[in-house]
Amino acid sequence: MRLLLAPFLSLLALALPLAASAQFSDVPDTHPHAQAIQFIKEKGIVEGYADKTFKPNQPIIRAEFTKILVETQIDPDLVKDCLYADHQFPDVPSNVWYTQYICVARQQRILSGYPDGTFQPANTINFVEAAKIIANTMGYAVSAGDPWFQPFVEKLAEINAIPPSVASFNHKLTRGEMAEMIFRIKSGTFDKPSKTFDQLAGQSATYDDTLKRDVLQAINAERKTANLPPLQPSPILDTVAQSYAQQMKTEDFFDHTDPQGRTITDRLDAAGYAYTYYGENIGIGAASAREIYENWQASPPHRQIYLSPDMQQTGLGYVRVPASKPLYAQGYYWVMVYASPKQ
Repeated sequence: MRLLLAPFLSLLALALPLAASAQFSDVPDTHPHAQAIQFIKEKGIVEGYADKTFKPNQPIIRAEFTKILVETQIDPDLVKDCLYADHQFPDVPSNVWYTQYICVARQQRILSGYPDGTFQPANTINFVEAAKIIANTMGYAVSAGDPWFQPFVEKLAEINAIPPSVASFNHKLTRGEMAEMIFRIKSGTFDKPSKTFDQLAGQSATYDDTLKRDVLQAINAERKTANLPPLQPSPILDTVAQSYAQQMKTEDFFDHTDPQGRTITDRLDAAGYAYTYYGENIGIGAASAREIYENWQASPPHRQIYLSPDMQQTGLGYVRVPASKPLYAQGYYWVMVYASPKQ
């Protein structure tokens, strides 16, 4: 089964910002973003939660991030008058708290959504997605490059608006980091430490086999909870998975069946792996072990495969998505093969 994007999070469970006290209980003066959070609170951009917290270290989702950025810069009348029928996404309802903000953001060409036409409002937003929305909202004259996000990141780096805590292009932006970026731009505070594009590019490239280790550890931890034995890594299955991830990239497709009509059983047979049970999960766009695991975990068909008591071994492959595939380009093609060898 295909899994393109990040896991769905229930928007009904989202705690919307409500009135808070003068000082958030979870933002001490020593917090690195305390000044920024106080600034956006005083400006009425964000108030906080009902329990008088701000949750500065909590990743922010795309719907909430868009709402906050729009309220920062866009005339409220434009928001109110936006005709959603003319600027809709198929996965954005017409009458929820974030509808009009996404409507006007699309109307003003602040954002365009994912290549499949969706917006994915419940996805956590990563740094490069946020950089594009911020640059466009603030009116910076920036156009997409190659990779698409480079000009947006370079613009924010030019004005020292990238907090040092941003770890990579795919970094999941927190509420505190969002506040810091808005504060620096809106207050004209451009003399604070900031990351550069080259620094983030170097950090984004430092992936190695710890990805395989971390995915397997997460899955085996879930199997342990289900009273199942751990999956054992298989060099043969690793090779099958890695070869197929590379094939999807080279031949530009995303499916369990390749353009020649071959499936996982054909790939196992070609590798000389005799099996009694088998399965395969694939993904595209996830940029970390945690993200791909959470994607598969959120999908019952994917979980059913790796939680099957019949599976004994596994192999994982991943390869960077090319820059020619716009919003997925910061992530990977992922293939995880599961099987039990014939005795």
